[in-house]
Amino acid sequence: MRRDQVLKVCANHIITKAIDLKPLNSSNNAMVWTATDYADGEAKVEQLAVRFKNQELADTFKKKFEECQLILSEELKGHVSFAAKFSKESNPVVYLDISADDEPLGHVRVELFSNVVPRTAENFRALCTGEKGFGFRNSRFHRIIPDFVCQVR
Repeated sequence: MRRDQVLKVCANHIITKAIDLKPLNSSNNAMVWTATDYADGEAKVEQLAVRFKNQELADTFKKKFEECQLILSEELKGHVSFAAKFSKESNPVVYLDISADDEPLGHVRVELFSNVVPRTAENFRALCTGEKGFGFRNSRFHRIIPDFVCQVR
């Protein structure tokens, strides 16, 4: 039984300038790249591939993909990050020391936007200091999505 031809290609990931489309060794009509895939609802770094019926379609896909990369990078040139937009010197700063198997991995510094969400900032600060008898000390990350979020139990 033959498969129906695919007429559209959907990228379930963010197209960034860092993504490098490479031709597949075995075919000029196919390309591979690495990206964070969200197809199953959770972020997962995957090597992705696409194969086209002919070289012309493959070239068209590559050209359109690279156009999207260029457009997105141009749009981001004048973009001010969310953090920079709300950052103030008067906002409190907390830190978290991260370790695995009692081996220190690093120090994460977090600015709390008390000028925007004062109660949330205060609650997070109290969890960092442990001043209410409980907090983040010795907590475990139970879900990590690279370049996005770490959730703590």
